[in-house]
Order: sequence, then structure tokens, then C-alpha cells
Amino acid sequence: MVERWPDYARFPASGTDFERYVATVFLDLGYQVQATPATNDYGADLIVEEPLNGRRIAVQAKFYNHASLGNTPVQEVIGSLSHWNADEGWVVTNGRFSKNAKTLAEENGVTLIDNDGLNRLISQARENPIANAALRNNPLCDLSGFDTFVEAPTQAVHYKTPNESTQASVSQTRFEAPAPAPPRTYNMQEVMIRWDCTRGHINKEIARGLPMRKLSNGRWSINENDLLGWERLLAEERKREARNSLITTIVGVIALLACLGALLALVSPGGLGFAGL
Repeated sequence: MVERWPDYARFPASGTDFERYVATVFLDLGYQVQATPATNDYGADLIVEEPLNGRRIAVQAKFYNHASLGNTPVQEVIGSLSHWNADEGWVVTNGRFSKNAKTLAEENGVTLIDNDGLNRLISQARENPIANAALRNNPLCDLSGFDTFVEAPTQAVHYKTPNESTQASVSQTRFEAPAPAPPRTYNMQEVMIRWDCTRGHINKEIARGLPMRKLSNGRWSINENDLLGWERLLAEERKREARNSLITTIVGVIALLACLGALLALVSPGGLGFAGL
């Protein structure tokens, strides 16, 4: 069960509260959310699943009051993927990420969501017209004690820095538009299912230039945009092959007709074949 955070504008005061806060955001976005055990979580605080395609995401929710977040949560969420059978790893924080953390995340296909990204997710959750209806039918959400569903604030929640008050305030800057969701990544098995092919076929495509990367955990991963781009190239390649095949067929038919015409000319009464008669 995931216990909802009662009010978006109320600032979490601890790591446990922040996990509830983040879980509530994902619930309002329409995801199914499970909390991992408080101990022995193997590097993930939440397991978030998309209802439509079943994509599983291991999430580290990191409550942080220092300048920037380092490599540790990125390493932890990478290590959690195998145990929780997750397709992706995300790290969500109310702070910022260091340059090293960003580099490590990029190399391993981990999505980082900082304070600004979290605010954008809150905005999307508030504007999601099916969020409340989805939550009422979500057995993973504990709604006991709540008569109404919480909406995100009409303005972006602004988390104070350590030099400011620990109380949360509401930023005076409204979001102009929700940010796009992070691009999806596909693993080897998902691409095999998508293309209805064998692993050997995908290996051949990788040898030809398919931009699929092998992560440090041994899994293969490809960004959705890269996959769609490669599929467009394959479609164009098939079109060229079909066009060339058609041209070859047409040329062959024309050559055959020319031969038949010449043969008919030879065997016709006025043709060379009857010249001696």
C-alpha cells in the first residue's frame, strides 16, 4: 500500500515523507505505485509501473538539503534494477545533481529528476483529467481518511535552499507548459517482441549501426527516439529494395517481350525462317 501525502503545498520534513510525496505525484499521473520495504530495499524506494505497457521503473526518492546530489543514489538505483525486475531507474530529488551524477546516469540510462523536474511533474499531475478517477480504482493506493483527492497547487512548489527557511513557499512563477515526459528506453527483450525477431537479428542490426548500448549491469538499452529513427531507416531501406525489385522485374518483362517479338518475327510467314520456301 502507498499512503498518499495529504497536501502538495506542505513541505516534507524527512526522507520518509518525501517518498510519500513523490509516490503521490506518480499516482496522480496515473501510474501504479508500490513502496519497497523500509529496510533491505535494494536501492529503490518506489516501484512505479505504467498500466498500459507494464513498464517498471525503480525510483530513488532522495530528500536532500545540500548543494548537489552525488553518485550514490544513481549507483543504488542501478543496482536495484535486477532485484526488482525493473526496466528503468529514476532518481527524484528536491535538490540538484552533481556533474558526476549526471555523467554516471547518462552512461547507464538512468533518468534524473531534480527540483525543477519535480515541479513540472506536479504541474502535469494537476492537469491530468483522469488522475482522480484512476486513483479511485487503484488498489495500491490507501485512501483511508481522505474524503477528497488532493490536487497539485495551481502554482509551482518551490523548495527552499539550506540558507532559506525550511518551510515551503509557493513560487510566484507559474509553469508556462508541462515538460515532456522523459523518453522511454527499450531493452533487448522488448525490441525482440516489437520486431518479432531473434536476438541474433538484433545483433546484426547493432553491427550495422543500431544505436543500442550495453549498460554496466549487462542489460542492453536503446532510447525510444533512436529506435524510431532506426525503424524509419529500415522502412526506407525496404522501400528502396522493393523499388529496385520492381524495376528489375519490369526490365526483365520488357526484355522477355522483346525476345518473344523477335521470335515471332522469325517464325511468321514473312519472316526469315521461311525465306527458303
